[in-house]
Amino acid sequence: MEVELLDPDLVHEAIEKVNLIIQRLKTAQSRQKSYTNMRHRDLEFAVGDKVFLKVSPMKGLYKHDPSHVLHHENIEIDEALSFEEEPVQILDRQVRRFRTKDVASLKVLWRSHNTEEATLEV
Repeated sequence: MEVELLDPDLVHEAIEKVNLIIQRLKTAQSRQKSYTNMRHRDLEFAVGDKVFLKVSPMKGLYKHDPSHVLHHENIEIDEALSFEEEPVQILDRQVRRFRTKDVASLKVLWRSHNTEEATLEV
């Protein structure tokens, strides 16, 4: 059985198009990087500054509610600017039944949070 070879001009044209695509991608990436670098600013905080942490809770979204302000006196922040939450009490237990398995979850009250902010943990 004989196999026909591709036309060399067709192969050369395909290689040129791939190189053009690579060049345009590099140009677009460079442009996006320069936009980002122009708008970038370093953030600095001092003790007593109020900041809003954006999080994605399981239910609801808390925005600008003063009852969710964390007091820095009660929280030990490490070098990575994070802190460890400590569970205080288990408020509720649930078992959700799915087709093939059961999933247990706990409603946990955390230190430095009130009862309304308790979360479900699997």
